Amino acid sequence: MNKYVVSLGGMVVALVIVGAGCASPVAEKTEAPEANEEAVETTMPALDDATVVLPEVQAEAQVEPITTEQPAVVAENAATFDVSGVNFAFDLKEIKVKKGQTITINFKSDMGFHDLVIDEFNVRTPQLKDPGTANVTFVADKVGTFEYYCSVGQHRVNGMVGNLIVE
Repeated sequence: MNKYVVSLGGMVVALVIVGAGCASPVAEKTEAPEANEEAVETTMPALDDATVVLPEVQAEAQVEPITTEQPAVVAENAATFDVSGVNFAFDLKEIKVKKGQTITINFKSDMGFHDLVIDEFNVRTPQLKDPGTANVTFVADKVGTFEYYCSVGQHRVNGMVGNLIVE
């Protein structure tokens, strides 16, 4: 409420100063709105029961989409990925690497009890209760698409899987 009163008081003072400086009659040029704009006015009550009309300002904001995919940290012959396990899902559904790269997966159990297993590379994190973390490192020495999954209970059957693609 105080900000409103102070703002309104400042506008009244500004109008008085501008009005005093413009005592001589001058023809005003009014601009029509552009073809894609609409003229919109907003009214607010002033302290002295007069009405102050202010134009509404419309601004366009650019919003960048949020993505859950995390880019890999790639050295010449190494790559690191962060993978989180939540209820029946991994946040990273696909990991692409080159044959011969040393791969590190930083696994985090965010909700529940999970692990990460890749049978073809003998990779297995411990089963972790949230907020547990574990890291596994291995060499991707085979070309192909390999499923990684959570081995806890029926998590794999319920869709807690992803693909490691080695090119």
